[in-house]
Amino acid sequence: MKLSNPFKSILLLLISLSFISCGSSSQMVTDVSVDSRVQDGEVLLDLVADLNIGNLQMPNVSLPITSHGEYLGEVNLNSPGFGENQIEINLNVSRATDLNLISTTLPNGMALPVIRDNPVIVVPVGNGGELYIGLSDNNVAIGVAIPIKSFDKMGRKLGTITLMPYFNKNNIVGSAGVYTSPNAGENGFAFIADVSSKLLPLVESKDISFNSPNLAQLEQKSVSKQYSSKRERKRVKRELYKMHRRRTKLKIK
Repeated sequence: MKLSNPFKSILLLLISLSFISCGSSSQMVTDVSVDSRVQDGEVLLDLVADLNIGNLQMPNVSLPITSHGEYLGEVNLNSPGFGENQIEINLNVSRATDLNLISTTLPNGMALPVIRDNPVIVVPVGNGGELYIGLSDNNVAIGVAIPIKSFDKMGRKLGTITLMPYFNKNNIVGSAGVYTSPNAGENGFAFIADVSSKLLPLVESKDISFNSPNLAQLEQKSVSKQYSSKRERKRVKRELYKMHRRRTKLKIK
């Protein structure tokens, strides 16, 4: 059936609103599953999140998590079908907890959602990414920031903005979305989730202790700004919608 111009305009508007509303917690992350287990005396964590980012397509790539040459796990980006995207984190928690705690931010200098100013373990991920293990009283959060080269142009246009709406799926609370910066390499996708309910029981049963120095001794990384305004977030959504219209295949750093 051939649609008239008014109907075409209405349909386009509805599609636009649907994608732009991906900033809502109900649409950016559609499902999350977390599994923790003990294998050969070590605590392992597997996290899989299904993402709704419109027609943007993640690359199919596996990025190693390493520290001082030691393999700790991997972050997998998957696009199993058109309009389907996943992020998967596999981590050996036992080995990662031997690393030092620091105070850090997203690559664009803005505060980490969920973790905020709590101390974190930061582990390098392949292609310039970062894995975060956030620690506070009786809480553990796992997150990752992956540079997306395809977002650099958007960052040069918009500046420093973070669009990471909160979600609550299967009793897992977290935040996921896009961070931008005028500097190349500081634009990308980030995902952070509170996994305390899945991880702490195993950690406590194995007497795994976190390396937690006096917080006053931590070197605080300067935060450029805490939050992005509603107007700034709308600008990011508009740029993402343009990429959605082009069915952009995202490229990592």
